[in-house]
Amino acid sequence: MHQVKPTRSGRLLALAGLSLVALAQSGCRDSRDEPFAPVRPRELRPGFNVLPGSGSWTGKGPMPTARHYLGVTTIGGILYALGGGSNVGGSHWVGTLETYDAAAGTWATKASMPTARGVFGVAAINGILYAVGGANPGILATVEAYDPATNTWTTKASLPAPRAGLGVTALNGILYAVGGGDNTGPLAKMEAYDPTTNTWTTKASMSTARFGLTVSVVNGILYSVGGFDKVGPVATVEAYVPATNTWTTMSPMPTARSELTSGVVNGFLYAVGGFTVTPTFTPLATVEAYDPSTNTWTATPSMPTARYDVGASVVNGVLYAVGGYNDHDLATLEAYAPAPPAKANQTITFGPLPNQTFGASPFTVSATATSGLLVSFSASGPCTVAGSTAFTVTLTGAGTCTITADQNGNASFNAAPSVSRSFTIARPVPKDKNDCKKGGWEAVFRADGSPFKNQGACIKYVNTGE
Repeated sequence: MHQVKPTRSGRLLALAGLSLVALAQSGCRDSRDEPFAPVRPRELRPGFNVLPGSGSWTGKGPMPTARHYLGVTTIGGILYALGGGSNVGGSHWVGTLETYDAAAGTWATKASMPTARGVFGVAAINGILYAVGGANPGILATVEAYDPATNTWTTKASLPAPRAGLGVTALNGILYAVGGGDNTGPLAKMEAYDPTTNTWTTKASMSTARFGLTVSVVNGILYSVGGFDKVGPVATVEAYVPATNTWTTMSPMPTARSELTSGVVNGFLYAVGGFTVTPTFTPLATVEAYDPSTNTWTATPSMPTARYDVGASVVNGVLYAVGGYNDHDLATLEAYAPAPPAKANQTITFGPLPNQTFGASPFTVSATATSGLLVSFSASGPCTVAGSTAFTVTLTGAGTCTITADQNGNASFNAAPSVSRSFTIARPVPKDKNDCKKGGWEAVFRADGSPFKNQGACIKYVNTGE
């Protein structure tokens, strides 16, 4: 295999019959370019079109080390940026680990990753950071774990086979390595790592083989987004359900792109940056948000800095885009705090609430909110209501009982308007005078004990001695 000089038009492209995926090749190549070389960091390349980008992002203090193809994740409110390709002192891979304290706005340097590399995946489980696969310059199966508490690295079980340009995320305490590429071309496979047993397991493959993709988890579902197939950048989105080990194709991104990154805020997946080759190779500032509840995409404010090979993570509801590449390595850190989604309104519908007679057994009251959230109840009048998930009404006398239903809302729904329903609690019809007196009532009876024409209806007993 011979070295290939950087070209401008194709990267992360694997055409049928080529022997090596050009992961992280310096330059972009297309089907007219030479076969691919071993993986190297991107070299400085002046002068191509960069979209300016715009929007409500905020610039933060830059990383100490400018780089691309880095891995980024968050542990305990601290952002971790590790590895990647650097042109400081010549084009090379680095193991550099730098952390950003978003609250203080400061960077710190930590113990370097033992294996310098780029084009790898990173995620955190239970406060431990895992770096998976990648390249330097050959494609790697290496997995290393970093413990922030001790500032130390440990080697873990390797991937079953080397790959780079993969997406890595954590879900329910399991690390998932998705897609990527090896010497055969782009991959659709997925493997899962269990930190408790230090073992890898093969899972269902995606429908579309690709590398340079991004993966994120929303509400227990893993989403693989974008990337590069054998032809070019794709807009493909697939969703994986661990419980059934199945993938489903979802609505594609509006913008096909590769070497993008992503983060999740308020239940929305944000696809950030990357590059497109239509009509020409162009780094992107594009940010698009995916709503899994409606399977739809929406354009959101673009980054100020167009870039690809960029990393991202979320700290306390703020999305941070870190480093990357346009015509040079970037140390840029930009933050975006998406506006909370507009809350939906909800209404309450009562179940049947018939009139009662005092002395009847307690009964269950029901009402439903259009949000599906639990409704609570309160009572006024000669009655009480109690419960947490099921609510029981107890009658304490005769008269009018009013039950009020409430639903206070949550992050997605406004509070529902209160709804009140009233019912009548009738006095019991006595069987005889003694029956009335038991309840603290008095009836008017004839001398023979039969009721007057009021049919035995009781009046409030007055202690007159009569």
